[in-house]
Amino acid sequence: PISPHHTPTPASPRMIASTMASALADQQGATQWPLVVATAVAVPELISLLAALLQRSRIGSPLPEELRGIYEQEEYETSMRYTRAKSTYSLCKSAFDLIVFFSFWFLGGFPWLDSACVGFSFSSEILTGLTFMALLGLGSQVLDLPWEVYFTFVLEEGFGFNKTTPATFVKDRLKGLALAVALGGPVMAVVLLFLNTFGTGAWLWVFVFI
Repeated sequence: PISPHHTPTPASPRMIASTMASALADQQGATQWPLVVATAVAVPELISLLAALLQRSRIGSPLPEELRGIYEQEEYETSMRYTRAKSTYSLCKSAFDLIVFFSFWFLGGFPWLDSACVGFSFSSEILTGLTFMALLGLGSQVLDLPWEVYFTFVLEEGFGFNKTTPATFVKDRLKGLALAVALGGPVMAVVLLFLNTFGTGAWLWVFVFI
């Protein structure tokens, strides 16, 4: 049977790709697969970044004649500054996510975390797999937190759009975490059960279930 803790999270294409590469690399003579799959993941991401950069270059163009009298010049300029600031934030965040993901992958982060979860010696492989994904998700949330704080309390606050208080911010994050555990946990448990029970045919059961 396939050990469930070798599947980081079915919800993330990047993590699925890393799992595929690791599994293929375990086969004799398949050491080139991590680089191949990494390229397949990186190219679309880089194209998206390039498209975002090109789109960003168009932000800040003068107010079209057709819109004069409909939008105030000052209001339009504020809107352009806000859009440019959000675009810059999104580009930096996307670049950061890519760097962290590939660094974690190629520095052996996934096998290391897998070994750590196996080291807990849980009686159930499903529990080991859930622990793997929970720790992976928690790490992702920790890394995202400073970005969310900056976006809410610096970027949006600077333009007068923020209505969120620190207490509300914390409460919303805790609610999101509780929902992820309550809803995502059981779903992931069933997915891991399929992976452990049906082996290479598990994808069909997962597709039907989801």
